[in-house]
Amino acid sequence: MAAWFAVGVCVPVTARADTLTLATGETLVGIVVSEGEEGVVFDHPLLGRLELEPAAVASVDRETAAEALEDSFEKLDTTEGLPIAPSAVNTEVTSPAAPTPLLEFPEGKEAEPEGVEVEAGVSDETQVETPEPAAHPKDQPEPKPEAQAEPEPEPDPEPVAEPEPEPAPEPLGGFFNTGLLADWKTNISLGLSGFTGENDRIDFYGRLSAKQSDERGFIQLNAEAFYAETPDGSARNEGRVEATKRWTNPQTQWFVFSTGRYQYNRLKAWDERVSAYAGLGRTFVKKDGLEFSAEVGLGGNYEFGTVNDFTPEAVFGASAVAWQFTPRQTIKAKTTLYPNLEFLGDLRVESDLEWRLKLDAQTDTLLKLGLRHEYESRDHEDERSDLKYFAAVEFSF
Repeated sequence: MAAWFAVGVCVPVTARADTLTLATGETLVGIVVSEGEEGVVFDHPLLGRLELEPAAVASVDRETAAEALEDSFEKLDTTEGLPIAPSAVNTEVTSPAAPTPLLEFPEGKEAEPEGVEVEAGVSDETQVETPEPAAHPKDQPEPKPEAQAEPEPEPDPEPVAEPEPEPAPEPLGGFFNTGLLADWKTNISLGLSGFTGENDRIDFYGRLSAKQSDERGFIQLNAEAFYAETPDGSARNEGRVEATKRWTNPQTQWFVFSTGRYQYNRLKAWDERVSAYAGLGRTFVKKDGLEFSAEVGLGGNYEFGTVNDFTPEAVFGASAVAWQFTPRQTIKAKTTLYPNLEFLGDLRVESDLEWRLKLDAQTDTLLKLGLRHEYESRDHEDERSDLKYFAAVEFSF
């Protein structure tokens, strides 16, 4: 009775088992649900329902229920030692429950079937525990919606740097900021002037000066004008334009100079005069705000008007330039002799003296008082000496 009871228990367990051989060589024991051109649907007790493509399946071995029951009797006969004929057992299977299948691998093969994970070192009689893959959308539990991570706060935008303001255009510089004579030191003087000579008078004085200098010397341009009215109502206009160039050698105190001058005077024996001179000079003192130099050269002048004549002349000059005896006060003095080389004994002398007081250190505004004395031995006795004096304010640019 015990044997028959065991048979009744084993029959539903070993109802039917199909063997599925994969293309990789592994075998799976379970139940083939369907087989066709689209592939094989296979139920595995551990892996669940598998849908395999035809290329993934090498062979399918189906076992009928009778064959499974017969195998069960053989197992009972050999295990328990009881002679039980297969015909004595009811072959009608009421439950399709499959026996516990084993995952078999060919000898020496370590590869795993696609979608199956097997732990190494497990015996053939031990079921391999692997995570169940999603065999079918119906059997898959609906995934829980993942908690959405809170978005990271966006960093504060970097402050946009304000564009730098365009630099103001640089001033042109030069004469009245027009760009004219921009790299020159320019100054203009305006004031009152007076004369002592045949007629005393006081009137207008103006002067424009520009100078450019470097270690090789300087070039200086001067233009000045005196205007006055004589007692008889006639106007006395006098002026000059002068250009001086000096070439210096920084290693010596010697220099070479040249000077060109144009003069006009309506009350002289001549109306216009053009002069030119060139020569050699030497600086004897140049320190502590004091500069003293002397020069000698040759040249001449040509007079237009009542007398049209050329006079060759020599030139002997001595000047004390920029004697700055206080931080704000300077004295300039110069005397030049022009001996007549054609008529010895005839002589012209020009002397200038200026006192300068700095009114504004930032703009180089000066108050200037000056004297100019001119002597010509060839003129009429009453007109040989002429003294001019002026007071002016000088502005530098």
